[in-house]
Amino acid sequence: MLVYGIKVYLVNGDWGYVCNNGYGGFDMTRDEGSILCFQTLDEARDFYYKHIRNATVNGVPVDRNRTACVNVRY
Repeated sequence: MLVYGIKVYLVNGDWGYVCNNGYGGFDMTRDEGSILCFQTLDEARDFYYKHIRNATVNGVPVDRNRTACVNVRY
């Protein structure tokens, strides 16, 4: 099954996929089995613009120029 995920890059060069943090928010992981998946590209884009675009992870801002929606085989 083909779904969509979000690959996040931070301005310090670190990267990961968006995953649930278990507290109603999100976190980053490199474990492909934990990626937060979306059925459509529009859903992934909406989530990005609402939650990721202006976010920080451990105080490090998201690099908007490199973060992207990616295809995930699940």
